[in-house]
Amino acid sequence: MDESQPLLADVHLVDTESCDRVSHKDIVDFNVDGDPEDPLEWPALYKWGIVTLLAFMGFTVYVVT
Repeated sequence: MDESQPLLADVHLVDTESCDRVSHKDIVDFNVDGDPEDPLEWPALYKWGIVTLLAFMGFTVYVVT
């Protein structure tokens, strides 16, 4: 690796078409209504349970450290 080169490429030198193809290849699309893996279809109680768990974990890390 040449340490005299900048770490970030110049914007005008980047091929935007190839960047767009690469960045859009991992898009998840839920086309089926009622898909149990779609987070928008999860029950509200389940969503709040996840929020509570994450908040509790964050609080625990804060208290322990």
